[in-house]
This record gives sequence, C-alpha cells and structure tokens, in this order.
Amino acid sequence: MTEINTLAKEISSISRKELGHLYYSSREIAKALEENRYAMVTEGEKIAAFGFWRITDGPPRLGEAGWAEFHTLYIYPEFRGQGYLGRLFEVIYQRLKDANLRAFFFTRAGAVEHTAVKYGFRKGSMSEIPFVVLIRALKHHLHPRRWTSYLKYGWRILGAWNWAVYIR
Repeated sequence: MTEINTLAKEISSISRKELGHLYYSSREIAKALEENRYAMVTEGEKIAAFGFWRITDGPPRLGEAGWAEFHTLYIYPEFRGQGYLGRLFEVIYQRLKDANLRAFFFTRAGAVEHTAVKYGFRKGSMSEIPFVVLIRALKHHLHPRRWTSYLKYGWRILGAWNWAVYIR
C-alpha cells in the first residue's frame, strides 16, 4: 500500500504543476491504481509513462461496451520524443480490448492525436458519446477540485474550446 501511496503522491504533484493536465488528488490516483484503471510503461526501474481513466457508466453490459474517459496521459520529460507515447498507447489499447471498454479523451496535443489514430482512436464528435456519459464527464471536469487546473491556464483557458475529442 505504501508503494501505491508514494506513486499516487508523485502523480498528483505532476498533475498539479503540468499545464494541460487536470489536477487529481493523491487519493483519487491511489483509487485508480487500486482499481487497476491505469496503464504504465517502465524503463528499468523508472516509470517512463502513465495514463489513467475513469469508468463513466458502470461495468460493460452483455453485448455492449462500457465507456471510459482517459484523464491523464503523461510521459516523463527525460523520456519524451523516444517512442514512449506509442508504447503507452499499445498498453492502453490492450487494456481497453481486454475490459470491453470504449474510450474517449480530449486533447489538442498533436503528438497525442497522431499516436491515438494509430491505435484505433479517431477524431469524433461529442454527439457520439452517450448523453449520460457526457454529463458525468462534465460533472467531473467542473468539480471544484479541478478549478486549480483551469487557473494554471490563465487567459489560455479560452483555447479549451479548441480541444478535440478522440473516441475508440
């Protein structure tokens, strides 16, 4: 449990500082780690990349895939530009397939958009996501805990309307 808490604190700290990432408390991240709602790529003993998600409509039902929203895809600075984003998407792709989940995320990062398409995501429209899933995502994004994330942007927050949704 201590290892999970240490990792959760590290990721929480990153989410607080990095522009482009919503803030998550260490408790939220520890819960995602405990519930196995994450993907990670390591290099030796070091974490190179991680991502985590939230199930937005409960477990998949018979014959239907559930929906997950990816909240964080992060490559540590010393590993950027070395193919770790592709490796992270490979792990994510397999995890989604194994769990029978459809997924979506918002981004405006060109490298993420390009890599996501290689792994079965496509630029989509919010109208393709079930209404109840969108409402839960909106509720999550507007939670007061996230406000510090939006304050990091300053006036750049106005560019948030330019973010694209990618769906798999």
